[in-house]
Amino acid sequence: MYSNSAERSLYSLLIWPCAPHWNTKDILESKPLVTPTKSLTLQHNSKEPQGPLKNQISILLQRTLEEDKKKCNPMNVDDEEKKKPSSSSTSKKKRKKMNRMKRMKGEASQGDDEKEKKERTVSPLESLPQENHLHILSYLNRKDLKRVGAVCKLFQTLALSKSLLVAPELICFHSKTTFNEDTLGIGLKMEFRENDGVLMNITSPLDLISKHAFYYEGVRKSIWGQPMSKWLPIYINKHHGNLSALQMAIQDIYQSHPNISPKTPNLFQWRALDMMSKLMNSIIVEIMKGNVHASIKALQGYCYFHRWMLFLVQQYPECLSELENQVQNFVKFDQYRHKYACPNLGEFLTKLSVLGPSGLTWNYIRDAVVQEAATRNVLWVLKQFPHLSNFEGISDSERIEKTWQANQVSCKLIMFHVFFLKNVVEKHGQRSLEEIGRLYDMNYGCCLEDNLEELLQKELFKIQEVATLREYCE
Repeated sequence: MYSNSAERSLYSLLIWPCAPHWNTKDILESKPLVTPTKSLTLQHNSKEPQGPLKNQISILLQRTLEEDKKKCNPMNVDDEEKKKPSSSSTSKKKRKKMNRMKRMKGEASQGDDEKEKKERTVSPLESLPQENHLHILSYLNRKDLKRVGAVCKLFQTLALSKSLLVAPELICFHSKTTFNEDTLGIGLKMEFRENDGVLMNITSPLDLISKHAFYYEGVRKSIWGQPMSKWLPIYINKHHGNLSALQMAIQDIYQSHPNISPKTPNLFQWRALDMMSKLMNSIIVEIMKGNVHASIKALQGYCYFHRWMLFLVQQYPECLSELENQVQNFVKFDQYRHKYACPNLGEFLTKLSVLGPSGLTWNYIRDAVVQEAATRNVLWVLKQFPHLSNFEGISDSERIEKTWQANQVSCKLIMFHVFFLKNVVEKHGQRSLEEIGRLYDMNYGCCLEDNLEELLQKELFKIQEVATLREYCE
């Protein structure tokens, strides 16, 4: 019964003081005992146990007597067991009762949790917009951010956001000034036509430089020594977006070169939109050169200028209406597709980037753009392959192949415009312009999608692999 020797010794010590005339060995081995006729009295030399030990000994003696009685009278034991419910049925009932209580407790706790959620008041911190949280936390370094993230779940989520990881990189390459200390922008390199001063090309190294460093310290070269003649602010968030700085920059550019874009109205908002369209189109040319690192940097610049366009059409709603009319006219009427009405198709496509909520998507304008692009490219095809002007003696397959060879650069540029429209603009087409701008601000002007850089690399590879006109049309 008791296999452990220590346990046997303990029970021997407990039993013997109360019943020294019993054979403790028999008790421990569960042998039947004969109840003594004389009362259980202590011998004169034994001491009566006191306190808890006395209670334990009395309980043990009672159990021993009951077991002895059962063994001596097996018939009575069976009768008593019949009267009592079986242990298996008792255990089943207990389990059912416990399960029922657990279910009731679980339902109650779930109801309490839902009630608590409904009754829980929102803390002042949670009621603040997320961009305000991010703006406050942007003043902290990474070590302090880690400490703040340990305060609560809200701060932990904010401290791990992508925008705060990008924030330390948003500094002037020359003075190391942050975007919280001065307005940051980029330098521009502009090339003009000699006879009339029309802008032919505009590029940017996309290295961030502060307004003070450019205008007051005279910095005119990028971090890699590329020349910069003009400066343009970027839009990081609503605290950094400086409309007066943009107005000053646009005015400075047009004062130096008044014939940049002759067909653009002489108003700030139209000049600014035209400048953003030119920059976005030129950046796509840089992206299509294929260098992955430079392409990711250029994509970031593209997003900066797209954010400015969103801001401008919100500040000047009449511009948004006019852009919608231009796109509608381009699709419906041939005269609005001519060079005098639409000088550059790439710049025209950038206008679709702010028309997503209007429902003017790439699918709506696709046929008109592809047809007009093919018409305009005829000039370049004949310059490169003059013999194609003869309609006789040339097979259709050869004509198609030569046409693709002459047009593949411009066709691939259109393909990348479509990539941006589908993955950034149309993906958020259900949102308002204000909501899209808010997403940009929460990411400090970074791409709206976390995996957009990965998608960019894959898309560049796919576009570079396009080898026929059929693949382009598909």
